[in-house]
Amino acid sequence: MTISLFIKTYFDNCKYIKNVFLSNAYMYGFRNNKRIVLFDTLIASECTGKNEGKGCEDDEIVAVLGHELGHWKMGHTVKMLIIQEVLTFVVFYGFGYLRGIYNIFYLFY
Repeated sequence: MTISLFIKTYFDNCKYIKNVFLSNAYMYGFRNNKRIVLFDTLIASECTGKNEGKGCEDDEIVAVLGHELGHWKMGHTVKMLIIQEVLTFVVFYGFGYLRGIYNIFYLFY
């Protein structure tokens, strides 16, 4: 069974806009609600018209799927959420600190 047939059989076949030339895949969700999304423009046999020849072969799709499964296994979604929360706190703390220093305001005035 080829990877294209496997994807068509076991995944929802959501058609992407046909005039978009990009191939994409991503992983999202937490705990039991994790999902991996593969755009149909990623599959070479699905690319017709302007997208002819733009898709990936089976071994390339397996590599992309393996890459997204690596994000899943390594818990990158949760790690990046925590990092973003810390960075947001630091930025807001910095703005709050600099807000009281009027000399900085006059440098840009």
